[in-house]
Amino acid sequence: MGFLHQELIEILSYAMVITKNHIYTSGASGTNAAVIRGALRAEKPELLTVILPQSLKKQPPESQELLSKVRNVIEKPHNDHLSLIEASSLLVKKKN
Repeated sequence: MGFLHQELIEILSYAMVITKNHIYTSGASGTNAAVIRGALRAEKPELLTVILPQSLKKQPPESQELLSKVRNVIEKPHNDHLSLIEASSLLVKKKN
């Protein structure tokens, strides 16, 4: 995904939060990181929830740094024995 795409997502996320919409996302890289950055910029931490497919300790260091700024992080440590792809697919299946 290109830099412009991430910037647009960040702006949209910011706009959604400043208009009092609650944002749910997962992970903290790529598109999800852009969503998190935009929501955090809106300075309404109660309107952002990040649902991780695994525990926080399984996330890369740069993701952990970004996630440390998020108030509402839901971890799924029972998926730590799975690969990230497998754990993520379980998370998506539960949403449907």
